[in-house]
Amino acid sequence: MRSWPSNSAAACSPTPHSATPPAKRSEKSEPRSPPGALKYLDKLTEHIYISDLAPAAYTSKCDLIDDLRTAIEDKRAVHILYQSEHATEPAFRDVYPLALIDRSRVLYLIAIDPRSDTVSIKHYKVIRIEDVELTNITFQRPADFDLTAYLDASFGIYQGDDDILIKVRFSPKVARYVLETRKHQSERLTKQRDGSVLAEYRLSSTKEFASWVLGFGPEAIVLAPESLREEIVMGLESSLATYSRTTASTRLNDFHERPQR
Repeated sequence: MRSWPSNSAAACSPTPHSATPPAKRSEKSEPRSPPGALKYLDKLTEHIYISDLAPAAYTSKCDLIDDLRTAIEDKRAVHILYQSEHATEPAFRDVYPLALIDRSRVLYLIAIDPRSDTVSIKHYKVIRIEDVELTNITFQRPADFDLTAYLDASFGIYQGDDDILIKVRFSPKVARYVLETRKHQSERLTKQRDGSVLAEYRLSSTKEFASWVLGFGPEAIVLAPESLREEIVMGLESSLATYSRTTASTRLNDFHERPQR
């Protein structure tokens, strides 16, 4: 029988949107499956493939994640050694951890940056955290902080300060896919007579949404806001310019001259 991926965030991370580890069941209360059900599951796995690939491997970070969970539960500040995306070397940061969340099998730490004069909430990819040091310094969790409400305002992980109404028309070619997959809590889909779908979203930021829409190519057209339309047009023009400068012969030369690692 094929097991679930052991290198996913679920291997040692908490349940999404939760900072408290689930209680362990005793052996007496562990439910027993009928022999017939087990045989059925064994046979079923012959026809189902579960990929063991994950965006990041967390098995080596179980102790680190446990420390973060302890800090969240006890409201204790932590020093984290963090490798940011653009920095050449990792650096220590003091943070007040609020929660661990899973977004598309990528684990993030949601924490307050105490260096800011106002409450500044930031996100840290757990795979980029190299070390965690628990402190005895406690902090007061914001009374009005609601994790679900906080996450509902974003399309993915990035947060903004705006309240943006987005309208997109999806062509009939991709209408079925759009109707089958709910992408956000605010999503409103309306079927059109020509087979297309008019979609509306209300978000605090368009950063991740723009990338998602671009993945549909010409089958998705942003109707509003104008600022998002301009952002997408600029992105398409930039990509076109890059491809125009890169001829087929240039690509082949770059490939052959690339040093081996």
